This record gives sequence, C-alpha cells and structure tokens, in this order.
Amino acid sequence: MPETEKYILIVSLNTAIDRIISLPNFQVGQISRASQVLEQAGGKAINVARALVALGQQIHEDLFNSHIPCSLVPISEHSRNCYIFIDQVLKQETVVNEPGPEITPLEFEKFSQEFLRCLPSAKMLICSGSLPRGISSDSYRQFVEIANRKSIPTLVDASGEALKLALKAKPYLIKPNHIEAEELLGKKFNDGEALSVAREIYNTGVKLGLISLGDRGAVGVWDRGEILLPAPKIDAINSVACGDAFLAGCALAILAGETGAEIIRSGVAAGSANALVGGARITRAEFERLKSFC
Repeated sequence: MPETEKYILIVSLNTAIDRIISLPNFQVGQISRASQVLEQAGGKAINVARALVALGQQIHEDLFNSHIPCSLVPISEHSRNCYIFIDQVLKQETVVNEPGPEITPLEFEKFSQEFLRCLPSAKMLICSGSLPRGISSDSYRQFVEIANRKSIPTLVDASGEALKLALKAKPYLIKPNHIEAEELLGKKFNDGEALSVAREIYNTGVKLGLISLGDRGAVGVWDRGEILLPAPKIDAINSVACGDAFLAGCALAILAGETGAEIIRSGVAAGSANALVGGARITRAEFERLKSFC
C-alpha cells in the first residue's frame, strides 16, 4: 500500500476470479458457444476498487495492471471462481459462485495485523463482500469499530448476519439492495415503502440511510432531508458489479464533502454508467454524463 498519501482502504475477505461469459440464447441442458470471455480479479471489494480507479482514484497481476495498490495476505487454499453467464439476446444473467476457501485462524490473524498497519493512513474504509468460511460474522463490525475510533468514515456492503452486526457499529452508511434490506429488517416492502424503510435504517445511527433499487434508482434519508432518485433510462448491457460501482460513486461524493442527495446522485450515476459496460469497467466521462441526468 502507498505510504506517503491518504488512501481509501478496501477490505476484501473473499476475493475471487470472475469469468464473465457472454453468449446468445443461453439454454440449460444445451451446448452453448461463448462469443466473449472476460477474466478478471473479482469479488465485490475488488469491483469497488476497480470502479474507484476508473473514476479517478490473475488477482495480483490484474490488480496491478488496473493500477490498484494492494497488500495481499496469502492463504493455503485456492481463491474461489465466480462464473457469470450473460445472454446477449434475452439480456439475462446467471451467476454461479464457488464456495470459496476456508480461512485458518492464523491466516485471519495475519490479515488483521495488515489491516491495523494500513488503517492509520486511510481516509476511508470500505468493507464489501461476503465472508469466507472460517471468518466470524462479526469481523466487519470489529473493523468498523476500530475505524470509528480513528474518525475514519466506513462504508459497508454485505448481507445477512455480517450486515446486521456491522450496522450495530454505526458505519457512515450501509448499502443494501431491496432484498438485503428486507432480510435486514425482517419484512417485505415495495418501492413505494422504500423511503420509509430507509428512515428505519437511518434511525439506527448511520449518517445516511440508503437502499439501492437497481435500475429503478435509490432512496436515501439523512439529517436534513430524504430523496427517491430514479435511475436514468439507458440501454444496459449487463448489471455485473453495478452495485459495487454504486458504492464507489457514493464514496467519491463523501470524500468530496458532499452529503445526502449528492451522494445518492453520484452512486446512481456510477451504477448506471457501469450497466453500459459491466464488470466495474466504467469511465469517468460516462459517469459525468449520466450524473447530469440524475
């Protein structure tokens, strides 16, 4: 990691190799021929990092080729593979995630030591992605609490028990999608009720209560207002890593001193820009263009 300047520290506990396979008329039980295959380091945290670099800020080789400084902690088992099948005709996506490695206590201890070494030079902490086997579901909560003690804003994108526990530490924001928000609060809701649900999240103590609604936009609640922001109408290619690009857009706005509506606007624009290319391969120019429509 760079030693001379402040950086965004992103925790990736379940890093993967993504294989994005594009093919026409994908059918289960039939032989299909891919028209394109993209292989890249992946997992939600890596996708956030790639999007941040694109917006102006094999796993190791791909990260360096993308100009993403990283500090890697070796593990004994292999990192997982994730297969994303994209039907170019039906505009449908099928995702198959391998279970991933099991992390030993010693490996996680080494990771935690590296985290503590890197954190003092961070201007923001992002905890994103699933937790692999062997790692406690309260790991993100612990990281958020440590960052809070150093007044470092933290963004969390997780699900299930890991998200519930992280929320107790009061990060700057969490980024649940519709399904994750339903799971978090234990109830179903429709888009018309999303703003009310975002208020519930805000009332837990975060700075910004938000819910990402995918191609329908996002809702957010903060101390001085609330917003329901539709996404711009685009001809999307695929939604791979759009939620991760959304989080990257939010992070950039927060670091720029923006609050509330501008954070949501930046997130929606970044997620929409990514939908035009997929795989967290967005461009700053497309982000700025779509931001003007949000």
